[in-house]
Amino acid sequence: MGGDLSLRSGAGTDSVNIANFSTVRGKVSLDLGAGGSSTTVNTATIGGALTLTSTDGDDTLNVVGGSLVGGKVTVNTGAGTSSASVNGSRVLGSMAVTAPGGGSLLIASAAYVRGDVGVTYEAGDNSAVIDSSVVGGAFSLKSGAGSDSVTIANYATVRGSVSLDLAAGGSNTAVDNATVSGALTLTATDGVDTLSVAGGSLVGGKVTVNTGAGTSSASVNGSRVLGSLAVTAPGGGNLLIAAEARVQ
Repeated sequence: MGGDLSLRSGAGTDSVNIANFSTVRGKVSLDLGAGGSSTTVNTATIGGALTLTSTDGDDTLNVVGGSLVGGKVTVNTGAGTSSASVNGSRVLGSMAVTAPGGGSLLIASAAYVRGDVGVTYEAGDNSAVIDSSVVGGAFSLKSGAGSDSVTIANYATVRGSVSLDLAAGGSNTAVDNATVSGALTLTATDGVDTLSVAGGSLVGGKVTVNTGAGTSSASVNGSRVLGSLAVTAPGGGNLLIAAEARVQ
């Protein structure tokens, strides 16, 4: 297809598939209304940006199978949950996910996102995983009340900073056998929050943990932090630096 692709729909469940070596040389714009949707880009190429917008329902976007998106990927959904993934594929722009109903993000299987990855959730139990993949810019996650899980693992690299604003409800953040080239910041307001840097990981800047009324657990285990380490936990907690870890 030589130009752009756009789809606008009303209430109801929508399905969009771009697959099997298909090419859209321009941008793809999907305005899918309410009712939930499933969008898949599988072994395909989009020359420009990919934008998914909806108002209500559970929405899924998967870029898989060695696909290529030449511009920014934007997901902006409504009250339902949102699931977005880049799996074994490349995005040559940034990635922005806004999902007031909460959801999950997966960047995995040697995926590559050239720019920043920014995620905003307002409710629910949310997760973000960067596994054996590269984010070329910064990674940020902001969430509301609920239990949150963030994992950067298995030789994953974030070439910028990592900023996590996880609000209330407790959280578990793990950097395991991975690289964060910039600073790593975790902020929360209530609940039990855990940050672990382990498995030979490297953080290139300062590690900051600032939590609320619950307990806080922070550890650097067999890993390196090339900046300082600052932990503020009004609810108390524990700190572990072990197994030949180094905080510079």
